[in-house]
Formats: sequence, structure tokens, C-alpha cells
Amino acid sequence: MNWWSRYLPARMKEFISWLGGADAPSRVKARELILEYKPVSILDVACGPAVEARSWGKKWHGCDTCQVLIDYAAERGITVEHGDAEKLPYKTGQFDVVYARHLWEHLNGYTKALSEAMRVAGKLVVHVFFRPPQEKQKLGEVQGTPENIYSKRSIEAAIKKHDPKAVIRWEEIDNEEILLIEKGK
Repeated sequence: MNWWSRYLPARMKEFISWLGGADAPSRVKARELILEYKPVSILDVACGPAVEARSWGKKWHGCDTCQVLIDYAAERGITVEHGDAEKLPYKTGQFDVVYARHLWEHLNGYTKALSEAMRVAGKLVVHVFFRPPQEKQKLGEVQGTPENIYSKRSIEAAIKKHDPKAVIRWEEIDNEEILLIEKGK
């Protein structure tokens, strides 16, 4: 049993406050950047309580592995599918944009999630880091959950290994950093 399943039911209100609402600066900035690509479909990976659902309307699709969060979204009338970031249940290129926020830091390594996002995205992969990548990687754990800071250089190398023609862009917003990966043509 992971942290989310163990503690989330009793701490849902606190968890949602950590995430910030649809008006959180990094969410607003990410939406502005995504809109530049005129997406028809957006997959929100590890979407949690589906904060972005109403911002995107019918373009939005969400998935998460935590049943507590899937059920919470359903109680609010939002459909979230069960889907693991490291093995997404979608076709190659199925969504114009694959978006994740505060996800990779909580994984035991980001490369599988990156690879899956690149596979499922038709145009663009976006990840918002609450622990912005640094010069040196720092792996850690808080209450049994990974809380990692990755190396920007290693992230960029992994992207180029997957797609040598990808265009990589970084945008800072407050204490967070947004990674945009435009897939090569």
C-alpha cells in the first residue's frame, strides 16, 4: 500500500490545498503554453483530483493509479481512467498533448514515464516540476514516497535518446519549472 492509498482518504482536503486550484500560476502558465499548439486532445497523467478537467472541457482526458482519487473525481462528475504513467493504456500518438504536473518527482526514476508520454503524445509533452531539475540529481524519500530532484542534463539526454529531433523548452514560474517537449517531425 502506497502513501496515497494509505493517507489520502483522511487528508484529501490537505492534499488538494498542496496542489493549488486551476488558477495556480504553474497551471495557468502551462495552459497558455499548451494553447500555442492548438490541441484537440489532452491527456492529464496522474491527474489526481482532476483540477484541470473543467479548464480544458471535452479536450481533457485524465488518468491516475490511485483509486481514491479516481473515486473523488467521479463524485464530482468527472471521469478519470485507471492508468499508470509508466505503462499508459493508450495508443501511440492518441493525444495531441500529454501533460503531467508534480509526477516525475514522485517516481523511482522518470525515464519510463517520459518514454510513455513521448509514445502517447502526438505533438507535445509537458511536465511541471515542483522540484525543478538541478545540475546534480538528488534522490530522496518522504514518508515512504519518492521525492526526487533530477538532473536537467540527464532529462534532456533521455529526451534526445527517445526523439533526436525533439525541441526542448524550459519555463520557470515561481518556484516551479515547466518542461515542454515538442516532438520532432
